Amino acid sequence: MREYLIEAAQHAQRLGCDGFRLDHAHGATHGFWSAFRTALRAVKPDAAIFGEITDTPELMRSFTGRMDGALDFPLLELLRGFFVFGSVKASQLDRALQQHFAYFGSGLVLPSFLDNHDMSRFLWSVGGDNRRLKLAALFQFTLPQPPILYYGTEAGLSQRRALGRLEEARLPMRWHEEQDLDLLDFYRRLIQLRRQTPGVWSAPHSTIYVNDEDGVYAFRCAGRVVVLNNQTSPRPLPCLT
Repeated sequence: MREYLIEAAQHAQRLGCDGFRLDHAHGATHGFWSAFRTALRAVKPDAAIFGEITDTPELMRSFTGRMDGALDFPLLELLRGFFVFGSVKASQLDRALQQHFAYFGSGLVLPSFLDNHDMSRFLWSVGGDNRRLKLAALFQFTLPQPPILYYGTEAGLSQRRALGRLEEARLPMRWHEEQDLDLLDFYRRLIQLRRQTPGVWSAPHSTIYVNDEDGVYAFRCAGRVVVLNNQTSPRPLPCLT
């Protein structure tokens, strides 16, 4: 079975596949993924291998050297806790982010995301509040690791009802006049910002203001300042220089 799976992956590479997103990666052994990665790199030295590891950070980190990266589920919980549920305060978010990135170091690429096919969409979870989605997206796109965008989120795709069946999070893509053009333009500008400043967001982030009562979090990165107001009304700020 091991040889069959590896040969199938190599065949896909020869057809033009650049890499793999591996579902339930912790369901196979570390030894298998070591052999898998070695075999794929023999065909394409720059082959990318990312795992879905929905387990502890400790287990995620154990795949260093066996995979190039892992989807950042711990970060997803932090972002949803702060921007969706209000269960994470600004100071807790700041402290947890510092611990999170220090723990993983540079051994794994940790792509961030706000939603995926196995959970309620972000826009549904915030009751259709585009402002909160934009705020979370801004934060996501200014973090050091690469952002992942689940199809339709950028165009306002949500759900018809609560997640009783997974199909609710997998509705058909919105097109043309059905798209939220304002939201789509916002995401395009975020992508443009990310592409135009590739070295900025991977630089060290330094916290410059945290206010739990007002829900305000601000940080500096390579001379850029990002301020997040997680409330529905304006909040006063000190001079952030």
